[in-house]
Amino acid sequence: MDKVKVYEIKIQACIAQTKLQEALRIGLSVLELIGISFPTNITPLDIQEYLQKTQSNLRGKNISELINLPLLQDTEKSAALRILSSLVPIAFVSKPELFPLIICGQINLSLQSGIS
Repeated sequence: MDKVKVYEIKIQACIAQTKLQEALRIGLSVLELIGISFPTNITPLDIQEYLQKTQSNLRGKNISELINLPLLQDTEKSAALRILSSLVPIAFVSKPELFPLIICGQINLSLQSGIS
């Protein structure tokens, strides 16, 4: 986990220096180490699959159920959510096809593991 914290700092440093591609590369690499990966060449079908999976995971859940999800206890998954959050604006600007996948990843991870 100490390694992941160092990478989080590196990502933030790259963002501060407007090295967005480098921050994205580091973030995606760290997420892979944690077990979260995204397709390299994202297609509309990939986006559709991620959206359908998220929709399926949300089906039948009301707002109060979502608000009352358990707190995330797993430090590794908590780090993954922090990294995903830091990559949202980068993906939006520099790799828009990745943006919906990251958002879906955050939602699905929270639904499975808890909220932070």
